[in-house]
Amino acid sequence: IDAVEKEIGMLKVSLAEIRKLKQDTATLIARFTDSIAELNGLDPASDRRFIVTRLHQESESLNVLLLKSQELLDINGLQLPDGERICTN
Repeated sequence: IDAVEKEIGMLKVSLAEIRKLKQDTATLIARFTDSIAELNGLDPASDRRFIVTRLHQESESLNVLLLKSQELLDINGLQLPDGERICTN
């Protein structure tokens, strides 16, 4: 029973981390989408450098979150108490 409770605790921690990453990723994707829409709405002759820089920063941040998500899955793969992994690639 202790071993199963320990595994359940580990699953809860993993799920909490995944939920946070999911929220952060959704927020960043929404900002990225808004930035692309803003860029597309600008006159090509205008100064678009600011938005291009912002898109670059947002894409870098998104890449960091995706790598962190993959790392989290690689570390534990949400292993169930019976040893089965439910989130492996």
